[in-house]
Amino acid sequence: MRNFRKIRSTTLLIIFLILCGTSQSKAQQIPDYKNPNLSIEQRVSDLVKRMTLEEKCTQVTGTSIDFGQESLPANERLGIPPFVIVHGPFGGKFKRLAQMQIGTYFPVSIAMAATWSENMVQEITTAMGEEMNAWGGLANAGPAMNIIRDPRTGRSFEYFTEDPFLNGKIAAAYTRGLQSQKVAVILKHYLCNNQELNRQGLDIRVSERALREIYLPGFREAVVNANAKIIMGAYNMVNGTYSCENDFVLNQVLRKDWGFDGFVLSDWSGTHSTADAANHGLDVEMPRERYYGKKLVEAVNKGEVSEKTLNSMVSNVLRVLFWTNAFDKGPMYKTSNMRSPEHLAVARKASAQSMVLLKNENNVLPVNLHKVKKISVIAGKEFHR
Repeated sequence: MRNFRKIRSTTLLIIFLILCGTSQSKAQQIPDYKNPNLSIEQRVSDLVKRMTLEEKCTQVTGTSIDFGQESLPANERLGIPPFVIVHGPFGGKFKRLAQMQIGTYFPVSIAMAATWSENMVQEITTAMGEEMNAWGGLANAGPAMNIIRDPRTGRSFEYFTEDPFLNGKIAAAYTRGLQSQKVAVILKHYLCNNQELNRQGLDIRVSERALREIYLPGFREAVVNANAKIIMGAYNMVNGTYSCENDFVLNQVLRKDWGFDGFVLSDWSGTHSTADAANHGLDVEMPRERYYGKKLVEAVNKGEVSEKTLNSMVSNVLRVLFWTNAFDKGPMYKTSNMRSPEHLAVARKASAQSMVLLKNENNVLPVNLHKVKKISVIAGKEFHR
């Protein structure tokens, strides 16, 4: 009996050790980039080494999924999820299966700035981030934060203000709120996108002093003090060079001066070259392949773009992708969270705080309900992108 017990104990011990060894072996087989216990930089470095040249070039070239929702493509071989971008700087518009689903509409950007409240703006964008996360979005194509130089500009309602200081404070609050929900902001349009008319052919001639005192401070505040993850390059040129291949704007200011470690994508069809764009700071071409993709593969093979530069571009994208937790967790919220009573209450409170009385001629306000029975509310049609 004693021998039997001894044999059984020994057998159980051996089985236990075998199982532990098998478990450790499986753990060791997990690639570093799939290990959530490692740092983002370790995971990025491991993943880039496993990618082919073609896969790297595809990773930095925009595409569309689900009948029109723009994204960076998935990589099935390596298990890289699609990087889904949601449109709507003041409320999500979600495309899926050729249908549009609308999230809560909050006050437009110029109204957010009119609250003069960083806390209010952060509350708004926290709610926005919850809805975008619930739907599966990893980034928001906003905020648009160009300086409002002329109130007749077609998208002034979508920008914050004409004041560089207030611009930065509101943009930083917007960034903190949205990114608290693991949804990256896309600050746009960088830089000097002052008007809509002929914006793809404009050359904005401006001194470095004006750039640093007027046009750059808002973006800087959101990048340096709120850790904004993504920048969208503008259509226009700045001092003779397109924004999406402007070495001074993208490399010198954004990366060297401010320490930006996210990625830069083009405005939709705002890329104008392959080698110049890649070498001068543009990480991603959106929304589809024109100058990157196969042309980028060819440029690397010809030596016009170094593989070191390409690796840096891909790393910048993957760094943000890992930050969103898309590899490990997926959405934190359910889609029932969209347009919830709580979010509608936030929108209502924000709308009230954003109202500005410019002139109360003849004491029109407060409205005399005994005399006024009808009030006309006129809303303009939204202009997108």
